[in-house]
Amino acid sequence: MSAIAVVQDRPHPGKAAEFIALMKEAKQMAAKHGLSHRLYLSVLAGPNVGVYSSVLEAADLATLAAGIQSMLADPANTDLGNRVREVSALINLSQATEVPL
Repeated sequence: MSAIAVVQDRPHPGKAAEFIALMKEAKQMAAKHGLSHRLYLSVLAGPNVGVYSSVLEAADLATLAAGIQSMLADPANTDLGNRVREVSALINLSQATEVPL
């Protein structure tokens, strides 16, 4: 069953384009460590308008955990994370595993 990790960020005013550029780097970083990466933007009414959800996905929880551990050990990922924090505020971090229906 697939598993995801979701990181939600709100870019600082005027920094959305820079944030998206960094997310393109994050997509390449995730692929380097065996994970897929997609980016979503909340655009409907409510408190999350303008919040981006960065979704890392793997085939199962063990693969997701291994990919994240590998990314966290990568100095290039540390640098990327620091640059992301310069242009956005972390809102939430969560993990979920698919429930078959």
